[in-house]
Amino acid sequence: MSMPVSAGCPRPGFRSFVALAAFMLLSVTWMVRQMANPEQSAGAFGGSLQSVDRALVELALERYKSLSRNVTARVGAAEKALQELQRRQAEVQKQTLAQQKAQSQLAPQPPQQPQEEKAGSGVAEDPDGGDQGADDEPEETDEERAKRQEAEEQEQRSLIHYEESSKKFRRWRGDYKCGDRVPLLPDAEAVECEPGFAAPCCSALGWCGRSAAHCSCEMCTDYRSKVQISFQSVKLVSEFRECETIAEHLGELEPEACARKAMETPQCGRNIMYSKDYPHWGCRCCALDTPAGDDEKPSWNVYEYQVAVEPLAQDAS
Repeated sequence: MSMPVSAGCPRPGFRSFVALAAFMLLSVTWMVRQMANPEQSAGAFGGSLQSVDRALVELALERYKSLSRNVTARVGAAEKALQELQRRQAEVQKQTLAQQKAQSQLAPQPPQQPQEEKAGSGVAEDPDGGDQGADDEPEETDEERAKRQEAEEQEQRSLIHYEESSKKFRRWRGDYKCGDRVPLLPDAEAVECEPGFAAPCCSALGWCGRSAAHCSCEMCTDYRSKVQISFQSVKLVSEFRECETIAEHLGELEPEACARKAMETPQCGRNIMYSKDYPHWGCRCCALDTPAGDDEKPSWNVYEYQVAVEPLAQDAS
């Protein structure tokens, strides 16, 4: 039978809580005091440990000082030895240079070649101090000149497709030489450049081309001015190929428009490349006198454009 608990007495659970709180408060107070006075609370054992640690630290410091003094002394000795070595090397170099100078002064001079030997050596001296006659090419004889001119004439007849029976020939060569650089044509006129081709102008140096140096200089000749050139057609010549050498990107143009633009572009030859599957890639022209490449390119085709060349009408007056 349980006894009733009076209203004035605390319950057992409350008393346990108060006792626990008091114990914790005492514990915290003791820890704070220990932290505030560590030397007093360490006791005899703690004091002995601190004295041992202090002795070890002092011993280590003393050894470090001794080692530092030894290293300093050794570094100083090494510096003195290095300075002495450098001084001795400088003295040796000075003596060596003096000996070489003395030997060069005592060495005999090579004898000069007499003037008579120079005159009979077969090598003439020019006024500027150089020698003449040693490397000069021998002058061409009349017979050698005749043979050379005959060979050049034969080469030119082959290049202009000269027909002996009909006396017909082209007025330009296939090696792009023109003007005074090569012999005259069979009608005694200068060799021209093909006006309807990609190299219609003869430069002052005798080469056919299409740049300003070929067409616009004072000594240049533009043979397009003597004919009327018109676009004729463009045809596929190599399927699944591209230019061996690409000269210019001409924009997003169809083959015919691209060919017309290539006619006016100095860097372009007669061929262009175009992709039917990817027209946004644009059209490109091949460099002068370059064919289609050997590698297969499934997206590209190479075209060649043709032009019509007609001589300008002569003025009747």
